Amino acid sequence: MSSVPFSFRMSPETKKALEDAAESMDRTPAYLAGKAVEAFLSAREEKRLAIEAAIAEADKGLMISRDSMHAWIKTLGTPDETPHPVIDVDRKKDKAV
Repeated sequence: MSSVPFSFRMSPETKKALEDAAESMDRTPAYLAGKAVEAFLSAREEKRLAIEAAIAEADKGLMISRDSMHAWIKTLGTPDETPHPVIDVDRKKDKAV
């Protein structure tokens, strides 16, 4: 993959941490910074796609009611923990399933 030069500013502490990390990995600080930017952009894209998928699911109108979610959340981490709730609202039909 080809690369192009790019520069940005950072605090002296961040620069030192980057240099230390790069040295411990036998890489250059520029390499590590580039990989960090790639990882950030990849995570951002994954988040965007997850949000789009969630919106598409919500647009179908099939949801779990707030009461069902709250009842389930109250049991998390307790001896009486219940299975996750199931869809119980069809907003397109505006009634409980």
